[in-house]
Amino acid sequence: MDVDERTRASIEMPIFCGFLGLLGALITARSRVRLLPGAPHEGETMRVIADRVEQPGAPLMRLYIHDAPHRRMHMRTIQQFREVIRTAVQKAGFNTPIAYPIELSVVFVNPSSPDLDNLLTALFHAFDGATLKKSGILTDDGLIQVIRHLSKMYVS
Repeated sequence: MDVDERTRASIEMPIFCGFLGLLGALITARSRVRLLPGAPHEGETMRVIADRVEQPGAPLMRLYIHDAPHRRMHMRTIQQFREVIRTAVQKAGFNTPIAYPIELSVVFVNPSSPDLDNLLTALFHAFDGATLKKSGILTDDGLIQVIRHLSKMYVS
């Protein structure tokens, strides 16, 4: 089994990406990007685990996001990301679009970028009601009052 076969076999959740996303994947291939030329890119989604924690003031939205996209990926990928997040947060007890303040805790698991700023920007694009098509997760991303935790981790 050569390197390409092993890498291609490790593709867990391929996602659609545009030219810039694919170019970024090629440039940062050593930073655990799982997008490869010739691999399927459309039709699959990321995995998001959401939890709602009631507390005084704003509720805490806790997210564990597997294979999160970064901000330079195609907007269709960010739209797909939004729908995956929407499904997860609705199962956790949030009715979307959320029109009240929240606190946020995020762990990116095997993200597509080593840069937290690119991951967070893509997350905010997915959240914001003024970005993309349909309604957002939040009516305005300014409703995020506190980011309690922000980290990334890589697992095999």
